[in-house]
Amino acid sequence: MDVRSVVTKNKIKMALLNCIKEKPLANILNKDIIAKSEVSTRTFYHYYLDKDEVLNEIENEILAGLKKINDQDYQNVTQVSSPLTNETNVALAQKEFKYLIDYCDTVKEEGTILLSSNGDINFANKIRELSVKETKRYQVREILGLVQVKSPVQLLLLLKK
Repeated sequence: MDVRSVVTKNKIKMALLNCIKEKPLANILNKDIIAKSEVSTRTFYHYYLDKDEVLNEIENEILAGLKKINDQDYQNVTQVSSPLTNETNVALAQKEFKYLIDYCDTVKEEGTILLSSNGDINFANKIRELSVKETKRYQVREILGLVQVKSPVQLLLLLKK
């Protein structure tokens, strides 16, 4: 995609976010986005069918970013070749958390708008679904970490809890 297309699509996406700041998503019309983005009607419809498609693209980009960060963090953990101690396990978790926080900071404004009372309630559900999937993966990682640092007897005692 050329630079002009990227710039135009970003203008349209920002226009939708700015519209959401002013009124509920359900009350926003395509023409509102077109006016705010200062693109022609023809240009808007060249890139998007309607506001829902713009909204889905914004949300999917954020969710894909969250997934990508988690994938990178997970790769970092799985590449550890030495046995994990409690200290190194904690250090890895802090490092992972930092990457996630850094990413969330970059999409803070968009996320705040989308999760506002004017925003899309379905976005909160999409985040929740992704979080559940990623949490399960981290639970597996935690179990694998415990297997490396706990004795079989200690693991059995943990399972009883």
